[in-house]
Amino acid sequence: MQKRISFALFLILFLSFFLVNCFEKKSHIPELIENRQPIHIFGNSQVGPFYQFIWNYLVDSNMNRVYIWDYLNPEAIDAYNLDGKHLFTFGKRGSGPTDVLALSNAAVDSSGNLWINDGNRKTLKVFSKDGEYLRNLSLPYEIQSIFIKKMIFNGYDELYLLG
Repeated sequence: MQKRISFALFLILFLSFFLVNCFEKKSHIPELIENRQPIHIFGNSQVGPFYQFIWNYLVDSNMNRVYIWDYLNPEAIDAYNLDGKHLFTFGKRGSGPTDVLALSNAAVDSSGNLWINDGNRKTLKVFSKDGEYLRNLSLPYEIQSIFIKKMIFNGYDELYLLG
């Protein structure tokens, strides 16, 4: 009998603790503001375009920039400073040699150039740190069928494509 009572008390305590934690709405944003942690908004009526779905973004801490593009509507790439201020927009969706069809991933080299994977064309597009188009590079035939999930430059400016 005592085991049943002990088990029942344990079960009640456990369930009450579980239910309180499940239904308690926690927001860490007030704590971040109170502790003066950086919170930045990218893409609203005050700081640039509105985004429907950000799948990927790229932070270049050497150039103090964040690059963002909308996965559902990849019309262009937007550059922001690290405080969330919109700097400029570059690139555009289209069929010309400087245009992109399917922005999927990007990487920044040591010079600040942005390398963009145009998945539909199986090419890499290279833009300067100021958003000027520089060149196209075709992906080797052996890897054209691979979906590139990540692009990374190492310390020697060698580009790694991860599929």
